[in-house]
Amino acid sequence: MLDRYQRLSAYLTALQDKKRLPPEILPFALVKDGIKADGGVHPIMKLPMVTGRTLDDWVETRLKQGRKSAVKLLAQNWRSLMRELRAAHVSHGDLHHRNIILEPNGAMNLLDYDGMYVPTLKGQVNSEIGLASYQHPFFHFPIRTRRPFDRHQDNFSAIVIYLSLIAVADNPALWKRFHQEDNLLFDGERDFVQPDRSPVFKALEASSDPIVRRLARQLAAYAKGNPADVPSLERALQEAEGRSSSRRSRPN
Repeated sequence: MLDRYQRLSAYLTALQDKKRLPPEILPFALVKDGIKADGGVHPIMKLPMVTGRTLDDWVETRLKQGRKSAVKLLAQNWRSLMRELRAAHVSHGDLHHRNIILEPNGAMNLLDYDGMYVPTLKGQVNSEIGLASYQHPFFHFPIRTRRPFDRHQDNFSAIVIYLSLIAVADNPALWKRFHQEDNLLFDGERDFVQPDRSPVFKALEASSDPIVRRLARQLAAYAKGNPADVPSLERALQEAEGRSSSRRSRPN
């Protein structure tokens, strides 16, 4: 694990030196003797203190304030972040609402880098399986299966998060109906195992936003197919809308 953290730290530091590290990835300190467990001493990554709200709390607050446009802007920023991470050959490995923090000024931070992939870690085993409500069902049902460890490991979860954001921005009532403690809108077993019977996918088919409808159909198809065939968020959106996103700004 120490070697893994050292390689990760070196790669991210090199990106930072080249000004190619997205600001959402926080600098961390490698503590070699960070924790005692199982009769041994193990390294940890120490992140700076972050103040803010988890993604689900932030979204719920904005929807209660009637600020749907802020949620839609966040979705645009999410798309930009996923594009930047892909360009840097980095994938987080465990994207879900509790690992995404929004600061009071609107800045977004990603937490928990234990499953992060960078090219210098190629060939190693994935240490994360991720939450079922954000991952392809193949890796959770009927049995938990180890995911590949590569730059594509965020593809499914990135689409899930983006689609959830633009869907509730279009129809905030979806949040009260489908959001639970471990998801934004989608439940892994209920919605991804049999998307044709999913109440969420059925609700998204009625969206007034054509991108929500198209991307929902694509996500349902991805869930039924081979996880290796799930494209990046950017490719999925290019298929859904035929254009790229604009530059990023901060939602307040």
